[in-house]
Amino acid sequence: MGKIGKGIKILLKKKNLTQKDLSEMTNLSETSISLVMKGHTYPRAGTLEKVSKALNVKTEIILLLSIDKEDITEDRKQFYDIIWDTIESSILALFVSDG
Repeated sequence: MGKIGKGIKILLKKKNLTQKDLSEMTNLSETSISLVMKGHTYPRAGTLEKVSKALNVKTEIILLLSIDKEDITEDRKQFYDIIWDTIESSILALFVSDG
């Protein structure tokens, strides 16, 4: 699975929020949020639940948005390049409300 930070970053951008905003919304330290966003740590289930609740999305949406090209087998990376933008925008349109 890709870095969770990628999915969170996409959602923060969609909702016009900052990492500091997310820290305040979840009562998690800015350092903790930053470490997850940079991929240095993987959040515990409870932390991921707090983040998803604060962003008003299901945890599965964060995980889907976290899929990275590195997660795809070599023979399918070209396909990923072709469809990923459409998949990402579709997920956001279907499951995520604007800020």
